[in-house]
Amino acid sequence: SESELLPIKIMATLASSRGQRVLPLTDRWGPIEQWKLYSALVKLASGGTPTHETLDMIESELTAEQESLRKKRVSQEKIPIHYIAEISDGSPDDSNETEACHKKLKKKGAVVRSYCIGGSSASADAAPPLSSFSELPGILTQDIVEKFKKLNPHRIKK
Repeated sequence: SESELLPIKIMATLASSRGQRVLPLTDRWGPIEQWKLYSALVKLASGGTPTHETLDMIESELTAEQESLRKKRVSQEKIPIHYIAEISDGSPDDSNETEACHKKLKKKGAVVRSYCIGGSSASADAAPPLSSFSELPGILTQDIVEKFKKLNPHRIKK
């Protein structure tokens, strides 16, 4: 089945006033998970934008996930893509700290992309700016597939 070709786990965090985990890392995609992700994406921001706090949460989940994969002796070829999409409407409170988090995540093998809606991201990992949230699913999907092709060219069926 297609889900075996590109298995996906998703996690959502929210940086609004404080960093919070909205959806822990999961491979389930039922109504509860969809609602949690949607709610996080449409929540009106308040206070600061502690992006680095949420990236630290993601890093700890990524570390646990990678440890679990190692313990299960999952072959390098079957290791999933770890793709972090940072979606915002502006800048993080601490750009230097956020970029340092990006570097740590990339060192662990994750792909980090900074998506900004209605503005542009100053991040080294910036995706082209989006004018509307509705553009995100298509662009995000295309970007993930492109990263998969680069990392696993031998697994692509012609």
